[in-house]
Amino acid sequence: WRAAEPMATYLAMATVGEYDLDSYTRGGIRYVDAVDPDLDAATRAVVDASFARQPEIVRFLESYAGAYPFRSSGGIVDDTEAFGYALETQARPIYDYRFFTDAQSGDSVVVHELAHQWYGDSLAVQQWDDIWLNEGFATYMEWLWAEREGIQTTQERFDTSYTSLPASFWTVRPGNPGPTNIFDYAVYERGAMTLHQLRRAVGDRVFFRILHGWAQSREGDNVSTAEFIAYAERRSGRELSPLFDAWLYTPSRPALPAAAAATASTRAAAPALRR
Repeated sequence: WRAAEPMATYLAMATVGEYDLDSYTRGGIRYVDAVDPDLDAATRAVVDASFARQPEIVRFLESYAGAYPFRSSGGIVDDTEAFGYALETQARPIYDYRFFTDAQSGDSVVVHELAHQWYGDSLAVQQWDDIWLNEGFATYMEWLWAEREGIQTTQERFDTSYTSLPASFWTVRPGNPGPTNIFDYAVYERGAMTLHQLRRAVGDRVFFRILHGWAQSREGDNVSTAEFIAYAERRSGRELSPLFDAWLYTPSRPALPAAAAATASTRAAAPALRR
């Protein structure tokens, strides 16, 4: 397969082995899936079901981030236990088979890695301190997908994390996690919580315009947290530095604004999908 678009070097991938291959085209995008034939039957069934939803997931993500930025997509699942992660290798993410324990887990990890095709691949970070721009955004897309599937609203997910996570979680600053904590859970979850607080501050209409415009205006570029804050301020017409300082750089749990605390656990309005 050929990747014609710009690519950060750490996103380049090649794999050699015996795989069951499935190639098809949907919506002008060529999908190539490679699945290890040695997977047990139960895991293989979940993989096949989640991979079958990839075109649907891409359409879902396009409604928030704009047109898919590459010519091809798909995924690779190997039965090796040599790694315990999924990685957003460009146009062909690779997945540890242990993510596919059930349909919800399988679909969620596919949403996460495909969301990275915009936030993380098309928009690559300038430096690793900005990694929340990858992981927080992809995690928030998981939240939006769960809401769409009727599993949990974005507000419910935020409330659960805000009230139940231990004090140690809040000591990691997602906007500057340092090399030890670069892939700490807080970078993912608190990064997504930062976006949810931005949404609460500026309102759904502006927030989803920010998500879409950020992905489209910086396509194929390197981005930084400072640039995203500046972009959000321009699109919202608001001073947002205090919000980002609190949620990205404070090594403790930020206080909720009075209005947000008063309306906790209410369903956040879902936007109409942009076709």
